Amino acid sequence: MYPLKSINLVKEILVSDVAEENSSLAYIEGNDQVPFSIKRVFYIYDVKANEIRGRHAHKLCNQFLICLAGEVEVICDDGLQKKTFTLKSPLEGLHIPPTIWAEQIYKTTGSIMLVLTDRKYDESDYIRNYKRFLEYRERDF
Repeated sequence: MYPLKSINLVKEILVSDVAEENSSLAYIEGNDQVPFSIKRVFYIYDVKANEIRGRHAHKLCNQFLICLAGEVEVICDDGLQKKTFTLKSPLEGLHIPPTIWAEQIYKTTGSIMLVLTDRKYDESDYIRNYKRFLEYRERDF
């Protein structure tokens, strides 16, 4: 079983960028910024303002979130503590380790959230019920 993680391990990480005369380019290379090998990339778009997504935890999967456009509030919860992060720049990433409950509130219409993970999609890795999440966490408190 994967060890349970504390809210203190959720980390904001800056993404590297290069500003050019006519544009800017953001990039991620290796494990310098994302603390895991990337196996899956997806993005969430076309979400109305104040819609909530996420509402789950992963047993094994690490996630790295980047708000490419707009503003998204991310509420992370380890069963004992909650912490809120606001992503509103494509240069700000948020690493969410396994066993952390996360909800995203899309603050602006047109927000786009890019998600990098260290595992391919596996429904059995998800905990989608908050009560079950707390029960899962209580096993090791």
